Order: sequence, then C-alpha cells, then structure tokens
Amino acid sequence: MQMEMEAMEAQARKFNEDLPVDIRRYLNERCIPDEIIERFQLGFDVQGKAITIPIKNDADAVIGFKFRRDPRRKNPTGPKYWFS
Repeated sequence: MQMEMEAMEAQARKFNEDLPVDIRRYLNERCIPDEIIERFQLGFDVQGKAITIPIKNDADAVIGFKFRRDPRRKNPTGPKYWFS
C-alpha cells in the first residue's frame, strides 16, 4: 500500500510537470490561478489526454485521481470526468 501511494505521489508530480501552457491558460481563464495549480498539483496526463486532479486522504497522500477530458478535443466521445 505504501509503495502504491508513493507511486501515485510521483505520478501527481509528473502530471503537474507535464501541464501544457495552453491547458494552464485554460485553467487560469476559469479563475484557477497558478498558485492553486501548484498547491493542489493539478496536471495533465499526456497518454489519457486529460487534466488530472489528485485525490488526497487526511494525511495529504495521493490515493487516486479525478480526470477531466482534454478541453481541446474536438467532437469528444466518452465521459467528461472519470476517476481512478
């Protein structure tokens, strides 16, 4: 369990580092400033083409992710949001 949580922490950092400039701008335009993006490690899953929102437990450890479909996708299919 500890290794899984460490892996998810590392993945959250990676997603945050991979956040494209235009997706950051999209979030900023929706009143989500860079300070919040960094504090909550919002990021981008390049393979899943989705904005990532880490879900944390009471100890502030990442235990999962909420995903939001890439807003740049044209004619999207499937859910707009999903969880891992």
